[in-house]
Amino acid sequence: MIYKTEFINESLNRVRDVFIFCSYTGLAYADVSALRKTHFVKLPDWTESIIKPREKTDNRMEENFTILDFELSAGDMETIWTLDQKQSAFLTTATRKW
Repeated sequence: MIYKTEFINESLNRVRDVFIFCSYTGLAYADVSALRKTHFVKLPDWTESIIKPREKTDNRMEENFTILDFELSAGDMETIWTLDQKQSAFLTTATRKW
């Protein structure tokens, strides 16, 4: 496992740690590198959390809106509905551990 791997080069250990942190939190590297103490908060129920707005450039936000600027025909929708197998593609009885 990567989290148990010790590298000789200390900078590789730091890269490993940041990668693992990004993986567990779902934050992008750009957001992790911009984290400050003020982003770590204690919520009213005493749980701790990271509150950090996602960093986006104006150009990137515009791209996110325009990528959805299309219409699906009735035929397209019919094709999409035929793909629905009424089960999760990620959780099956074989992958569940409970």
